Amino acid sequence: MIALISALLIASPATPDLCLVSKSARAIVSPKLGRLIYFGPLDGPNLLWQDRSAPEAPWRNWGGDKLWTAPQSDWNWPPVLEHDGQPHHASINENTIHLLSDPDARGVRFVREFCLNGRELTIVNRMENFGHDPVRAAIWQITQIPAPAEIRFAYEPSPLFPAGWEAYPWTIQGATQISRKAAEVVISPDFFTAQKYGTATQAGYLRAKIGNYWLRLTHPYQPRATYADQGKAQQVFLSNSPRYAELEVTAPLETIPSRGHQSMTTTLSFEKAR
Repeated sequence: MIALISALLIASPATPDLCLVSKSARAIVSPKLGRLIYFGPLDGPNLLWQDRSAPEAPWRNWGGDKLWTAPQSDWNWPPVLEHDGQPHHASINENTIHLLSDPDARGVRFVREFCLNGRELTIVNRMENFGHDPVRAAIWQITQIPAPAEIRFAYEPSPLFPAGWEAYPWTIQGATQISRKAAEVVISPDFFTAQKYGTATQAGYLRAKIGNYWLRLTHPYQPRATYADQGKAQQVFLSNSPRYAELEVTAPLETIPSRGHQSMTTTLSFEKAR
C-alpha cells in the first residue's frame, strides 16, 4: 500500500527500554538499539535471539526484530546504520509503543507501532520517503531467533517454486533436512554453515520451534505483486557463527513517491508446543 504522509510522527528520543505486558506475554522494545529485543511468555524464555556482547564495529548484530529495505542489492553490506545501528526515537501511549528511525541518505525512514494483546504482538511497519526522489523498495522485517529445532511454513507449490521452496544459490544444504509433514514444509536445520531458503505462500507465515514453544511470524502476502529476491516473500536464514535463525518477510516492491509511504502489518505470536 502506498499513501501520502499525512503528518510527521511526533516522538522524543529515549534510551530506556519500553515494555508491554499482558496476562500471558511480555514485549520489550529498545530505542537505544532501534528494535524489539524481547517477546515471549511472562516467565520466559525470550523467543528472540539477541547478543549485547556483539564485537565493536560500525555495524553490530544485536539480534531481536528489526527492519531493513529490500532488495539488499540497493545497499549491499553492512545494513544502513540509520535503520539498523543507531538509536531510534520512541514513545509509549497506553498499550502501544511507537518507534521512529532517522532518515537514511535517500530520505527513507521507518516508523513502527507495537501493540500486545494476549500472546499476539501486532506490528504496524511503515516506510516513509522524505527524500526528493521516488524510491523503489520494500519493507523487510527480520526476526532473529535462538537456534530452533524446526522451522515450518505452508506447502504451496507454484510455477515459481515447484517444490514449495527454493534455496539461495550460495546455500550448501549439507545435513539440513527439508521434508513435508501434512500441509507444511519442515526445515530441520544443521548449523554447519550459513544457509538461506525462500518461498511465497498465501498462508503468509513462518513458524519455529524454540524449546517448548512455537513462535509464529505472519504477514499479508499479495500473490499478484512483485517481490524482491525472485519472488521470495518469506525467507529463512540459518547462521552458523553465532548460531541463530531468522524468520524474514517482505512487502511487495513498490515505487514510493516523495512524501509517500508503504505499510505492512505483521503479527508475532507464540504457543506451547504439544
